[in-house]
Amino acid sequence: MKTKKITLFQLFMLVVQTQVGVGILSLPYLLFLGAGKDGWISLLIGGMVIQFVLLLYYFLLKKYPEKSLYEVFLLLFGNKAGKLFVLLYAAYFVAIGILIVVQFERIISRWVLPETPSWVIGLILVFLAAYLAKESLVIISRYDVLVSPFLLIIIVFIAFSLKDANLMFIMPIGQEGIMNMILTSKDAMIALLGFEIFFFGAGLAEGTPKKKLRSGVIGVLFVTLLYLYVTFVCYIYFSPQELPLVPEPVLYLLKSFTFRVIERTDLLFLSLWVVFIHNTLVIYLYLSSTGITHLRKKKKSHSKYIFLPSICLFIGSLFVGMKDNEVTAFSKYLSYGSYAFVFFIPIAVILISLFMKKKDGDQVASKNT
Repeated sequence: MKTKKITLFQLFMLVVQTQVGVGILSLPYLLFLGAGKDGWISLLIGGMVIQFVLLLYYFLLKKYPEKSLYEVFLLLFGNKAGKLFVLLYAAYFVAIGILIVVQFERIISRWVLPETPSWVIGLILVFLAAYLAKESLVIISRYDVLVSPFLLIIIVFIAFSLKDANLMFIMPIGQEGIMNMILTSKDAMIALLGFEIFFFGAGLAEGTPKKKLRSGVIGVLFVTLLYLYVTFVCYIYFSPQELPLVPEPVLYLLKSFTFRVIERTDLLFLSLWVVFIHNTLVIYLYLSSTGITHLRKKKKSHSKYIFLPSICLFIGSLFVGMKDNEVTAFSKYLSYGSYAFVFFIPIAVILISLFMKKKDGDQVASKNT
């Protein structure tokens, strides 16, 4: 039976919906702590680095146009070493999911449900994410397209704050120094994580490798510009003295103005934001469960294994806890792992693949690239 393909637009939306998550709330604050008023420039640098990684991945995509990164591991490194990489990636995606759930619990508890036990909030999120993650990538991508108009609503909401903006808050540009901007770009790259879905979803997409790459590049560019827009608005709305005091500046910004029929704009924003957090967690559960299928001799549908990463993810979120120092420490160590799993290992695989001949039976890359 022929596997159903996702369209190039669905691939684009997969990249966008996976990237937009917790970072949209706190990124302006984190960038300001690292690079001051020039934090938005660090975001541009981080976005350029990610685009460079995608461009490098084109060489692997061209060689194995219908393979996911999991399948490439097994082809290049053999059964044992390949499965070790698959296992490590599956565990890494669970760890990312744990951080997403913990951050979600903290924000919802702080802004909406202070009396509700945090584990209840996390359990609901994990259950809803697992319910969709057990479906095929085609179904997941269709859902991402369905909820994509919410992005436009968020953009419009934030635009209302421009009437109180002051461009002098970001002047003079470049005052913090180029080194601070470069060092802070690592925070921007962590906030832009999620683009790695391209490594696993491009093989299931229609079109030539070049068209697939274009969808991924445009998706990352869209999210980078969206984050740049949100960051820039926060920078010109809050003064340099105020911004270090608001860890979720987007919510404080929205809370400052109301409409005739909407009193708490920040709560309406959070209602839309929950959809994006859910979409991001769905992808990480999907990637983890599909990784498990590659570890089995008799491959079954990943839906048969969705319960395992879901349970591990929920239990892991209980162990991390809700205290600031615990979450910060876990996030710090996970960010180090992200550099390896999202940047260094894929780049190393790309370089290795360039010096290895294709094995018999591998699918031939399309010549129309």
